[in-house]
Amino acid sequence: MNLGYQGSLDEPFQPQPVEVSEKKLGKRSFFNRRLSDQPRLIKDIIPKQVDRPTDNYGNIPWAEPVETNYYSTRNEPVDYPSSYYRTRNESVDHPANYYRTQNEFTKSDWQSTTVHNHPYTRYQKSQEIKPWDEGKTSDEILPKSENFSLELCIECQKPLSGMKWCRSCNAEHFHQQTSKWTSWRLGLDNVIIETQIAANNAHSLYEWIPFEDFDHITYLAKGGFGTVYKATWKRGPIIHWDPNIKNWTRFRNHEVILKIINGSQTNLDEFINQLTAHHKFSTIVGHLLRCFGISRWEDTGDFIIVTSCAKDGNLRQYMRKNSKRFTWIERLVTLKDIAKCLEIIHNTGYVHCDLHTGNILRHGSWTIISDLGLTWRQDSASMGEILGVLPFMPPEILYDGQYFSASDIYSFAMIMYEIASGEIPFNNSIQDIDPVFIIYGSRPGPPPATPPCYIELMKLCWDSNPKKRPTAGQLVRILDDWIHSKRKQLDIIYNSFQNAELELNYINYSKEPVDEKDYTHIDETYTSKLISIKGRYRSF
Repeated sequence: MNLGYQGSLDEPFQPQPVEVSEKKLGKRSFFNRRLSDQPRLIKDIIPKQVDRPTDNYGNIPWAEPVETNYYSTRNEPVDYPSSYYRTRNESVDHPANYYRTQNEFTKSDWQSTTVHNHPYTRYQKSQEIKPWDEGKTSDEILPKSENFSLELCIECQKPLSGMKWCRSCNAEHFHQQTSKWTSWRLGLDNVIIETQIAANNAHSLYEWIPFEDFDHITYLAKGGFGTVYKATWKRGPIIHWDPNIKNWTRFRNHEVILKIINGSQTNLDEFINQLTAHHKFSTIVGHLLRCFGISRWEDTGDFIIVTSCAKDGNLRQYMRKNSKRFTWIERLVTLKDIAKCLEIIHNTGYVHCDLHTGNILRHGSWTIISDLGLTWRQDSASMGEILGVLPFMPPEILYDGQYFSASDIYSFAMIMYEIASGEIPFNNSIQDIDPVFIIYGSRPGPPPATPPCYIELMKLCWDSNPKKRPTAGQLVRILDDWIHSKRKQLDIIYNSFQNAELELNYINYSKEPVDEKDYTHIDETYTSKLISIKGRYRSF
């Protein structure tokens, strides 16, 4: 069975466990927890499913639907002549009236610009999850698609490709405005133009955003790829073309995130490749942070990726704030969302390379993977350095810097651990973690109030041999069975999560409230950093 291990190695990576006494380890005694038993096969984790009559099917699964915004798409290919792209000899003009007076737009007109990063065409009603056994879950309720072929563009009288969006007319509008902006880098200009002329709607394009268009810039954090700020984008993102003013209607004064990518001006080709990859995923992955466009940091000249904000922060922050309300059903749905994203990423031939709870974001009921494509500095692995958060880094990366799709599955296991325990893996101090213990099989102990099947799957995902780890697609199917275990008559699974929920409620009841400020140092410590490997572990 293919378990997601890609690439070729002369021999499978199978380091043998190292015997280290508690006395010798001292403070690091918790690292001496090894996987003494081989994980069971996936088929052993879930009992055999029993067929059930349709009339008794699905009345009391784990969740009740509540309404939220959702929208769907048509996604046809489009070709445009090379004249739409900027040539090296084309002049660039910045007229005084660049910021034209445009119609104000209210939030009621623009219901969601943060997530939903498909080339969406229409807002629709779908469902989100409420805890426990009260109704159908969100993935069982499919929204009906609205057909825009019945709506005509008021300019060309041809069918619209999206809500108030005519792809051919808007491509021409973008083309006419290419002389009004530039990044001063031909390749980057062409990437932006390409997304604009092929856009099915306002959610699937990049813009060049002048730095002076940002206001209220506030420092947030520093990571391995660069520095993160929050800001207000004064003009705001495009909504649609207004033929009356012959310009774009925008959602003004929009809150955005600025990610300054260190070294992007000197590694422009790789930066462009990752922008292209991110745009590709934005058209096929629903739970992906929306990228509005590119800007440039005035002080250093490095490029900025401008993205939407996730109102609930990253997954780690969300779990801390909602620890007493973060039920097991919500945990499983969150993990399934992450696994779905990984499945799409891996099926398109990519690897995330830096997956951890700090770059998985929450926006309402949505779980969003971020920093996809920002691990472009991974070419430094050839120089003996790799980018990542040490507790989430798999042994094969620490051993020789090689990435596989199965490497993301190991990181997924550590996310499973943090979701179950509420603690960062190897929770002491990142400075005290010795990668050699990770390489030779040390893993965190089983979290309390956790079903046995969950622990078994977690161990399977963090197996030292990448070939023994499940694929993202297998994880999606397993988690889906667990979410619907009552409906599918998987009684052992269902009862184990019920019991774990009761135990979890008792633990949460006895917990003391914590101040979010107490975790500031932890959040800054557990961010992606360049870690030196230099082959120093190969002698073990």
